[in-house]
Amino acid sequence: LLLERDEVMTFFRQSASETCSISEGPILFFAFAIGGMVNYTGIGAFLQISDAAFLNLSLLTGDAWAVAFSVFGEGIVPPASFYIA
Repeated sequence: LLLERDEVMTFFRQSASETCSISEGPILFFAFAIGGMVNYTGIGAFLQISDAAFLNLSLLTGDAWAVAFSVFGEGIVPPASFYIA
């Protein structure tokens, strides 16, 4: 937040027609902040119980599930360069 404070202030200074309503902006910002805290807390708790290799595998399978959803749920097939990367 310290490094991106100018962008955050620019977001809150924009009119409601450009982004979201004035009341939704702070709610979304704090929901994002709380989600980040829950993510980091969950990763720390996971690493106390399990191994870092399992965490990496879990994060990588998230990409596989996203591709499966985009192909089967949305009908969008990623280009071949996606699978190479």
